[in-house]
This record gives sequence, structure tokens and C-alpha cells, in this order.
Amino acid sequence: MRIKISEDVSREYYETVKDILENKDFIKLRLYTQHNTTNRLLHSLNVSYLAWLMAKKLHCDAAAAARAGLLHDFCLYDFKDGTPNGEFQAFYHPKAAAENSEKRFELSEKEKNFPLEEVVFEYKIGRAHV
Repeated sequence: MRIKISEDVSREYYETVKDILENKDFIKLRLYTQHNTTNRLLHSLNVSYLAWLMAKKLHCDAAAAARAGLLHDFCLYDFKDGTPNGEFQAFYHPKAAAENSEKRFELSEKEKNFPLEEVVFEYKIGRAHV
């Protein structure tokens, strides 16, 4: 299966995340329900594109934001079935997403740490213009 990207989506965004969107394991996220109303693939695409747009507006690392947004829930199991090791979901899934991402993609240090970090963007006063 290939993901068809709307012409409304920036070519710059697509080129930033193309390797992820073409990965067969990443595409499997379409098989898992997310937040009861969508699947994990569409959820991750939405998070990624919005993170990319916000990062560009705030003069932050838009590429890292886009890639981290796609990979933040890169877990190949159904959340409603519980975690494979019985650990609480909120603690297990960021580690699983980070591990799956590092196995399959070349990641920057920011991208490697994203699922395990609480802070998404480094915000510097006077630098961001909303």
C-alpha cells in the first residue's frame, strides 16, 4: 500500500518524511484504532503535519517535529489489548515507539529522544513569533 499525499500538502514536508511514509512496517499503523475514531496512521500523519506547521511558525526544527510526530506512536500492537509485557501503556508505548523507530530509520538525536521527552520544542523567548 502506498500513501497518496494531497496536493495541498507541502512538498517540503513530504520530502522530510518520505522514508517513513514508504516503510512497510509504518504503513501497518493503519490496522490499529487510535482514540476510538481514527487509525494510528492517520492520527500520526495529523500530529506530524501540525507539528511541522507549528515548528516552522515558531522557527524551531520543523524536520525533527514532522518526523517525531509520525513516529511518536510507532507501536505495532493494539493498545486496547494491553502492552506485550504488562507495563502501564503510558510508560511502555513511548519506549516501544523509540525502539521501533531506531531499528528502521536513520534518526537525529532530537528524533531519537522525542518519544521519551516531555518537551516537544525548545522555546526561546523572543524567538518565536505566533
